[in-house]
Amino acid sequence: MKLQDRFARYAQSFLTGDENVDRNLRLKEEHTFCVLKEARTIMQGEAVPPETFLLGETAALLHDLSRFEQIIRFRTFRDASSFDHGAESGRLAEADHWLDDLSADARRDVLFAIVRHNQMMIGDAPSLRAGQLAGIVRDADKIDIFRVFLQYLPQNDDPEITFSLANTRTVSPEILAAIREKRPADHAKMKNVVDFLAAKIQWAYDLNTATARKIFLERGLLKKLGAFLTDVPEIPELLQAAENDLKQK
Repeated sequence: MKLQDRFARYAQSFLTGDENVDRNLRLKEEHTFCVLKEARTIMQGEAVPPETFLLGETAALLHDLSRFEQIIRFRTFRDASSFDHGAESGRLAEADHWLDDLSADARRDVLFAIVRHNQMMIGDAPSLRAGQLAGIVRDADKIDIFRVFLQYLPQNDDPEITFSLANTRTVSPEILAAIREKRPADHAKMKNVVDFLAAKIQWAYDLNTATARKIFLERGLLKKLGAFLTDVPEIPELLQAAENDLKQK
């Protein structure tokens, strides 16, 4: 069985018949295949060699492997209320033999990409290829998370996507400072939906590939996100600074 077919069967095995739960399971299955597609686009743009391309596909496919268990056990996407989904996805990939066909070095590099894709920083990689794979998956994940937000925000009917945070329309000083300083915002300090969404502006500074930066600009992702934050006075300045940074790079 191809890995993609196995993954689809795995994801669908968690369906419960309760639409409130199943919609988030389906969301994560769709997200995974979209991240796979974005990773392919990035790798084509970066002209990665064929072996790395195949490993990038594997890492993208398995990067959120534990999300289904997370939803079933904890009814949340919030790692702070459940488990580190990157680390747990890596554990499952090994424990359930998803990577048995890979060499030891390839398995190490794919696991690094899976485990580190959701961390504040990628950190020191065991090889150049491992760092490259982590950057590719991280960029592809960010691009598709923007798609998810932009689809969800007009309906605003699944609060779990924004961690069930309050919908107060201010940005917290800690989050504002992090974005201005071009550093990741601490999820534990996010008090409301505006904090959660505004923090995604910082992602423009944390892209690892020229192709991902080009995608952010060509698709107007920052501008589209900003359309849902027009009542927050600090946002235009943050958006413009991030957009300028993308163009300069």
